[in-house]
Amino acid sequence: MAALLKLNIVTAAPISPCEMPHLLKLAHTHGLTAYDAAYLDLALREHLPLAMLDADLAAAARAAGVAMFSP
Repeated sequence: MAALLKLNIVTAAPISPCEMPHLLKLAHTHGLTAYDAAYLDLALREHLPLAMLDADLAAAARAAGVAMFSP
């Protein structure tokens, strides 16, 4: 827990109901679950790389131009 407290963790605001169609379209376009599409959407909105082991999400991220995180 001490290590986590040292990180500069910022939570994102939840998406509004009017943004749900965009999220579902992103999921459909890339063949993702809504859960995975939410991660992709956050990376796109915040211009952040994604760290994941999920092959489908990694492929969708590459297709959307999202960088992969590598330590």
